[in-house]
Amino acid sequence: MGDQECFKRYAEHANVDLQWQHPADGSSASEQLNLLIASNQLPDVILWAWNGMPGGITKYVTEKIVMPLNDLMPYAPNYQAAMDQYPDVAKVIPLDDGTIPAFYQMDPDPRRTTYVGIVMRTDWLETLGLSQPVTLQDYHDVFVAFRDQDPNGNGEKDELPWTESKDSLLSSFMPAFGIMRGMYINQQTGKVDYGPYNAEAFKEFVTTMNAWYNEGLIDPEFATNDSKMLTAKMVGGTGGATYAYVGGGVGNYTKAARVDDPTYTIKGVAGPQAADGNTYMVPNDSLMKIGGGAAITTQCKNPERVAAMIDYGYSEEGRTLLNYGVEGESYTIVDGKPTFVDSIMNPEEGKSRVQASVVYAQPIYGFAKVMDYDAQAQIQYEIPEQNESIENWLTQDTALMIHPNMTLTSEESSEYSSIFNEIKTYVDEMTLKYILGTESMDTFDQYIKNLENMGVQRMIEIYQGAYDRFQQR
Repeated sequence: MGDQECFKRYAEHANVDLQWQHPADGSSASEQLNLLIASNQLPDVILWAWNGMPGGITKYVTEKIVMPLNDLMPYAPNYQAAMDQYPDVAKVIPLDDGTIPAFYQMDPDPRRTTYVGIVMRTDWLETLGLSQPVTLQDYHDVFVAFRDQDPNGNGEKDELPWTESKDSLLSSFMPAFGIMRGMYINQQTGKVDYGPYNAEAFKEFVTTMNAWYNEGLIDPEFATNDSKMLTAKMVGGTGGATYAYVGGGVGNYTKAARVDDPTYTIKGVAGPQAADGNTYMVPNDSLMKIGGGAAITTQCKNPERVAAMIDYGYSEEGRTLLNYGVEGESYTIVDGKPTFVDSIMNPEEGKSRVQASVVYAQPIYGFAKVMDYDAQAQIQYEIPEQNESIENWLTQDTALMIHPNMTLTSEESSEYSSIFNEIKTYVDEMTLKYILGTESMDTFDQYIKNLENMGVQRMIEIYQGAYDRFQQR
């Protein structure tokens, strides 16, 4: 990060010698952070995805590793102004007790955080004269057509109406039954619930998926596909629909497939409606308002100056610098908007737009700044189907999802994990058996009792408590 032009200018503006320490190995970064903290030799600032740590950032504030920013806010007027500008973001920044723990990556635009969902070969729909499916029955009928009417035109019955990568367990269709694979908000009770424990809805889900599997509407290898196998099926012309990201799925599949088939079109679509008429979004980060954050440590000797330095990134000038880089070098103003230069949009052979852009800025990732969707879209979304996918996914209802910025305390996290890990293993095993038909539905009542014996109700209770606190913010 110290080699990026945006941070060179950032340091110059603050008149500091800004030194960066990076984990030597990204795969063990969390362990290295723990070792750093245990050494009691802390840097002035730690940039981290705190929500991914057990106990979240609350644990590190409580243990006096991270310094509360409340008394430093006079030195951070731009951060305060950004919170005032985006009140939906601001309300998830403080901890339950009102502590402001970090300068966060702010994501006010849901287009930036809605990047995964159901994708479908819409050119197959056009070939067969079909409309985009809306209801669960529509999805079933479209999949039957994909199976029987040779949309790939090779004269063989080799189409896989639905395919996916292993461990997904057809959970993309759970929202059509009003549940999710993990914790969610039960729309009938308004309370936290666990999808595989909602007996009526979960039973209907696995029964329906078993029927679709037996009809040949689901890839027989759905439980064993790795990413390479899934890509081969989607790019090779046999996969009709799957769950995928807008970049690695819609973008990469399209670019690879159009080498041989210029008509290939895959696009994100809304999932099937639930019985209440709502189309619920599959799990993703659409509700996420804050990402990683820059936390000032308690060993920082001049926190006021550090706060002022980080605050610059939230000013209009700082936002443009961190998202777009240096005017005249990485971007120019076109029709009043920052636009990346041609050397970034059409980089030299062997280099991607992302690789070209990060020499100057951080248009896709970020800590301690307001993320700009237009910057990301210019760099990451090279075909119109990607933006169209996001718009289609955004038509879905987010009411089932629990806010991803909600956190458990350290004690809650430990207890929850000890229960959840055992339950998840059992649930995944039984879900697969019910879908494949290797387990009789006659055992379903016992399955529910087993979950109760494993502590599912306590698991829900823990999450409900954290959710209630979060709502009170």
